[in-house]
Amino acid sequence: LDAAARRMVRTDFELFFEREEWFRQHRLPYRRGYLLWGNPGNGKSATIRVMASHPHVRSYSLDLSDLEQKTSDLHRMFEQASRNTPSLVILEDLDRAFPKEGKRTPDRTVTFQSLLNCLDGVGTQDGVIVVATANDPTRLDAAILQRPGRFDRVVWFRNPDAELRRQYYRRLNPI
Repeated sequence: LDAAARRMVRTDFELFFEREEWFRQHRLPYRRGYLLWGNPGNGKSATIRVMASHPHVRSYSLDLSDLEQKTSDLHRMFEQASRNTPSLVILEDLDRAFPKEGKRTPDRTVTFQSLLNCLDGVGTQDGVIVVATANDPTRLDAAILQRPGRFDRVVWFRNPDAELRRQYYRRLNPI
């Protein structure tokens, strides 16, 4: 994983837990949203696994690519996460589940508007962290990226350069 992306996510994620009082003093919602984007295989899901294993959080996930999922399942997941804070809501491959308006499939039962409502926090959602992945954020509707409070941190997981690939190889094969 690129050192800059790793530092940014780790530092921000850890500081979030330490700054609850600061959020409250400034009358800001105590929540955070991360959008991790980049080509497949660059560490987005691995980073989420590390975040989910944090001792302070309970993790919740819903497979948005599953056409059997319902809007009520999405709402129920966010409600459960709100009741069990601090919590981590995981939404992978957001760009495939909800591409820009013209490319949405009519058979999807979880609606884009429902997702936006959940991200905006119909309840207070204090202590809820949402982390989502996308391969190509330009495929996402602007409503998801350009509204403050939905995804506060957008982190690019770039392709590894030659040195990063060497480091990875050495970990797999120290000889």
